[in-house]
Amino acid sequence: MSFNGIIAELDIARLAPSANAEPDIRPLAGLRFAVKDLFAVAGRTTGFGNPDWQKSHSIESSNAEVIDQLLDAGARLVAITCTDEMAFSLDGINIHFGTPLNTQLPGHIPGGSSSGSASAVAAGLVDFALGTDTAGSIRVPASYCGIWGIRPSHGAISSQGVLPLGPSFDTVGILTPSRSILARVAAILLGLGGQSHKLTKDRQIKKLLICDDFLALAAPNIAPDIVSAMASAQGHFDSVKHINISDTIKSDCIELFNSIRGFEAWQCHGQWLEEFDPVMAPAIKERFLNCKNATEDEANKGRTQQRELQQKLAELLNDDTALCFPTTTALPPLETASAEALQQNRMANMALCAVASLGGFPQVSIPIGLTSYKPFVKTGLSLLANFGMDLAIINAAAAFE
Repeated sequence: MSFNGIIAELDIARLAPSANAEPDIRPLAGLRFAVKDLFAVAGRTTGFGNPDWQKSHSIESSNAEVIDQLLDAGARLVAITCTDEMAFSLDGINIHFGTPLNTQLPGHIPGGSSSGSASAVAAGLVDFALGTDTAGSIRVPASYCGIWGIRPSHGAISSQGVLPLGPSFDTVGILTPSRSILARVAAILLGLGGQSHKLTKDRQIKKLLICDDFLALAAPNIAPDIVSAMASAQGHFDSVKHINISDTIKSDCIELFNSIRGFEAWQCHGQWLEEFDPVMAPAIKERFLNCKNATEDEANKGRTQQRELQQKLAELLNDDTALCFPTTTALPPLETASAEALQQNRMANMALCAVASLGGFPQVSIPIGLTSYKPFVKTGLSLLANFGMDLAIINAAAAFE
């Protein structure tokens, strides 16, 4: 079944400090937002997409830090949105709640695990929504639902009060219907990021590197419009060069990512899984159980390779260059697609998503119209830049509007 992605309605606001009669001039005043069911909301038990998790955990005494930051800026929290169970999928299917509606392609998956947040934004039910992105769970649903999304630099936005999956890669991301709202929300949250985040505010993206090997992975029904969008935007940059990113990144990124995330996921939740044996989607439960044998030694070896990859990427990008490539390889599969087809689709998208996850670098997904589809359908085109260049790639994305 399909639904609007909202599992609980709220209306939480923080009054402006000014007198009652004065207009609210806070930067996000008037904007309504939703959060994925991984974020602590005071007075509510976080569900993590699984009823057994919710039954076995306590009511939250306080909000996730990022929620308080948004409330202080004048936004109103109006809903909790569905997530794939324990955030361990890129599909957007939840066996307990259903599949959040993909408004631009009904009957197709919305992408996960921030599926409910993307669905609610695409349907116009909220002005923006928060999700999380470990392996692509902001970027994939943004692309599939035809909206804007950013996976920020790792640690740039506070994750205090947000349930983890793989702490080396977990990020709090933002989904919006427009670049202007994305810029407003990001300016608030990135400005309040953790101490490990050094936001580069005075830099601009001047050079574009088009990743031909990633572009070659795009399906024939989306590739021409992505190429056209890249061509139309070239005049906004000082230089445009075509590269094969695999010449810089010689590692198997998916295998490297899994060697670290598998160990961390089991360390975070393995004990709970074994103690409670929850009812879960078979594919997600199997994915978790496969993490049980991951070792700390393998994870540490992976982290050494990860640091080498980060250094190579940083040298390639400097502080004025962005990679440009499709966010996803194709339009979303049908909700009725086989488990095998969904697995193949996840792996195809992981090939594109793993670079930012491993690098800890920011990536913004930009909705690009597909001219051959009526009514209008959009897919995602991405810009990825060096650590701290979050606001710079949002500004650079204006070239593709």
